Amino acid sequence: MVSGTYDCQLVLLTKLTAVLNDRSGATAEKPSGRGHGKKRPAKALVENVRFAPAESDGILPDDVIEDVKRARLVLTSHWPFLASEPDITDGDREHAAQLEDILDRETFFRDLPELGQHTRALEQSFEARRTAAIENRCAEYDKALSSLKGTPGWEQLDAEQQEQISSTLRSRANADGADSMTIPLLREQIEACPRLLSKVTEEMLRMIDGNRVEPLEVAGYFAGGIETEEQLEAALDGLRERVRELIAAGKKVFIQ
Repeated sequence: MVSGTYDCQLVLLTKLTAVLNDRSGATAEKPSGRGHGKKRPAKALVENVRFAPAESDGILPDDVIEDVKRARLVLTSHWPFLASEPDITDGDREHAAQLEDILDRETFFRDLPELGQHTRALEQSFEARRTAAIENRCAEYDKALSSLKGTPGWEQLDAEQQEQISSTLRSRANADGADSMTIPLLREQIEACPRLLSKVTEEMLRMIDGNRVEPLEVAGYFAGGIETEEQLEAALDGLRERVRELIAAGKKVFIQ
């Protein structure tokens, strides 16, 4: 059963719709020329809603205005991202379809509870992915930081050098400020973690040994994959020979 408060809100919202229709020259018998009798998007209504309290003695509750704005934000910002996720559920797709349908109606105010339900469901799905991305980023960079500190030579750096070398890893191992970042950016940072660890490790070694440090990428020695023991031996022989050359030249080889 609908509460008296909700009944009152429906009356107030109905009055607001009438005010907006009057402003555009529309009536029940004579729709506005621009709409040709079709339903008006909620966007047009909401953009005018902010003026309603002053023009109609506060007939529209502020919480309803905020609920509609939240719903619009979910559809324009959250849903385009969620729709591209490979594991998006049919339930989330249905929430988005229902939310869009409600907001497209001029009588959207009759379905405010459902609007709130669909909005919250998509917000929760979005935030769950953000939380997972933040937790994964913190975990990956925490492991990278531990790896850096366990690298021989770390103990030779003074406190200022350690701070300089590890600053980016430490900042990304911390969740502070991550809530303001996009999910794609958080995921990019997770993917970049191994490369960043390799980069800062090389910088650390150069602080200690200067230009003697020679990075060596081993992936090229195994290009195309290894299928036989002969291929493995050939790749290892090539790698071994290159390392010997660098050692003979007085270099300290940094394997990447």
